Parts: sequence; structure tokens; C-alpha cells
Amino acid sequence: MQKYKRSPGKKMSSIITQIKNGDEQAFEQIYKEYYARLFHYLKGYLKESEEIKDVIQNTFIALWNNKSSLTEDTRIYSWLFTVVRNQCLNYIRDKETRIKFQSAIELHESEKLRWQSHTLHSSIPESITLSEITKLIDDAVREMPDGCRKVFVLSRYDGLSNKEIGLQLNISPKTVENQITKALKILRSKFNDYHYFLLCLVFF
Repeated sequence: MQKYKRSPGKKMSSIITQIKNGDEQAFEQIYKEYYARLFHYLKGYLKESEEIKDVIQNTFIALWNNKSSLTEDTRIYSWLFTVVRNQCLNYIRDKETRIKFQSAIELHESEKLRWQSHTLHSSIPESITLSEITKLIDDAVREMPDGCRKVFVLSRYDGLSNKEIGLQLNISPKTVENQITKALKILRSKFNDYHYFLLCLVFF
């Protein structure tokens, strides 16, 4: 088994001072000395090597970013393991949150599909004739606002183009389009999925 040589107290305090002053070589020395021990420690909590490397990287980034707070009395070993422990905890908690969130999304999608399937099954009547669906449409059209109804009838019943309807009613083609969209929304709100399917067969 490989043995790790600890830096003597005076030498370590000198390295800490160098790191505090922004010495990258001193920082790299600490990195090389403690990386393997940190990796071995994290293997007990994280399965993937990439996860471990990410946590160690974040730990050493924290060391560099907080170098100004180091003192000669700082026990670098304790400092690193305290930070790597907290980084690991945060990583695990974030991972648990992502898993729970993903599970919630999958559950929501599953429930949504189940509801859609149920709606489709329950909305199909035993039998319905074209004349019956046409009557339902006519009743719904009669309940539309006057301008909306006129545009819809000219478009879907008389087969006029938006431009022709605009000329006949003295409105712009865009207004015609908006009125047709409004009419279709009204019809969609009044029919279940199966009836709306039949409506599309009639008008589209």
C-alpha cells in the first residue's frame, strides 16, 4: 500500500503562505499531495469517477478562491476534508432533487397519458350519424356572436375564401381569419374529442 508523506509543520505553513500569496506551484503541490486521498474518501459515497472528480475539482477551486482567508495555523488536511465533505453532501442532495424532479415529470406524463386514453375511450359513443353531428354543429353555430357566425357560415357552409368574405362583409382578410379561429375555438369547447374529430371530417 502506498504511504503518503506528510509535509512537516513548518514546511506546510510556508506552502500555505505561498498559496495565500497566489503561488500556483505551491497550490499544485497541495493538489498532488491530497488528490488521491480525497478520491479514496469519496469512493465510499459516490459511484462514478466523473462525479468524484467534479467534487474534488470544486473543492480545490474553493481552496483557491478562499486562499486569502488561510492562516499559517490552518490545518490544510482538515480544511480540505471539511470542504470535500460539504461538496459531496451538496452533490448528493442536488442529485436526489434531480431524480425526484425527473420522477415527478415521468409520473405526470404517465397520468396525462392515462387520462387521455380514458377520455378517448369514454368519449366514443356507441353510434352517431352524420346528420346528428351536423345538427349539433348547427346548434352551436347559432349560439355564436353575430359577426363570428356570419364569417363562419360564409367560410364553411358557402365555401368562400377569406378575401371573398372580406369583400362581402367589408372587413379585412385578417379579421375574417380571426373570426374563423374564434368560431373554431367555440366549437372545440362544446364538443368532446370524438365529436370534434367528426366535426373536422365535416368542415376540413
